[in-house]
Amino acid sequence: MVKGDAFEGLIARIVSLNDNMEGLLDRSAMSDLRSRQEKSNLLLLQLTQQVGDLTDLAKALSLTPEKIDRGPSLSRTSTLMNDRAEHTSLADLAVFKLHVLELNAASTKPASAAAAMLKGLEHLHADQGMEDPRHRVNGLVDGKQAWVEWRTLLEGDSASVSSAVIESRLSDLATLLNNDDVPSTFRTPHCLGYCKEEDEEDTRYGLVYQFPSVHSGSATDIASLQRLFTERRMPSLSIRLSIATALIESLMYLHAVDWLHKGFNSNNILFFHPKDKQLSNHSLENPTISGFDFARPEDTDDTTVKSTSTLTDDLYRHPNLLTMSSSRSSKTHDIYSLGVVLIEIALWAPIEKVLEQCFGKKVTRSKTPWIREGLLTYPYNGFENVTEAVAALAGDSYAAATRRCIEGGPALGLDRPSRGVPEKGGASGGGGGSGKLQEVFYEEVYRKIGAVEV
Repeated sequence: MVKGDAFEGLIARIVSLNDNMEGLLDRSAMSDLRSRQEKSNLLLLQLTQQVGDLTDLAKALSLTPEKIDRGPSLSRTSTLMNDRAEHTSLADLAVFKLHVLELNAASTKPASAAAAMLKGLEHLHADQGMEDPRHRVNGLVDGKQAWVEWRTLLEGDSASVSSAVIESRLSDLATLLNNDDVPSTFRTPHCLGYCKEEDEEDTRYGLVYQFPSVHSGSATDIASLQRLFTERRMPSLSIRLSIATALIESLMYLHAVDWLHKGFNSNNILFFHPKDKQLSNHSLENPTISGFDFARPEDTDDTTVKSTSTLTDDLYRHPNLLTMSSSRSSKTHDIYSLGVVLIEIALWAPIEKVLEQCFGKKVTRSKTPWIREGLLTYPYNGFENVTEAVAALAGDSYAAATRRCIEGGPALGLDRPSRGVPEKGGASGGGGGSGKLQEVFYEEVYRKIGAVEV
């Protein structure tokens, strides 16, 4: 039997040896080591589906050298994740996923301000600066600036899906987005609750969000990325890369906890600034992701709730969602939408204008099933295809990563789906397919675009 003192001495020697070996690594090797550890932890988080296991994982990931009494000083290798203060704590992700699982498993929903329907909305008015002012309107809640994002159910869904199911879904989503434990790099706005509006023709539901305070004593204005494409000159490549990296990172972390967005487009990427000042470059590097369209966990049997959409909305949707009425949203559909937004950011042009160049005329709804083919193969503005144009303005790595998002299937490490058959590991969530998707997305999209140097 090894004595305690001898064992501690052995551990101290191992720690010292580990630190000496680490000292031989250059900056590139250390960066690679950090990335490998982050990828491994994200995969572990992805595959952990039990509440008890997630609780243990959250505790383990939240441990820091200061919290562990182990006698000898710890190796710096144990603090690799803590060195990356700019990234979301994986412990925060585990805690959030734990909230999701507990909320789904609860027979009775927790009582909270977010879970209740808001009654005190005041002075609602359409924001005429938005592409669709009927969708996003400003107002006041308890005298503070807020906005409502409305969703109207597809005709037929309102009859087939009970109001109780819809309101339960909205209550869950509002509760999660109201939670103080929402990881910061989700970049989601603070949700105050939901509301409901009925008239003779239809019923619509809205999630209510609080405006962030961007300047003390000044009212806040809101601008969508879609709007900036036409109102603001193309910013520098470094700023465009910052926007793209922030969005990629946010979607990656959302997917790591098996959460789907379902409405990812540039009209739902928001920037805030004081009303009396122009949007600064610093504000451009801090986007907020909104527009959660009846978002839900991916690995769930819940009824899929679909809302009405405009032609502009459909330009961002995966072809399967447009051509197969039974198709359920999946991570690959979110990633496809991200790819469309990455094209817009690189070219600094709304997707309508990009597609108009590809097709030689404005795209009508009948052409939407062929948008992916157009983005991948049709000539664009003197280039062989859109990918070539993206490479010219944002670099080869950015263009290759964007093309992967649009192609999907094998480009993201998945089997190519047959028509009408869900993608393996993409629609159902969990399992090896979903883990492979996350691994490829991390390496070939997140890291490749994050490594682009200007």
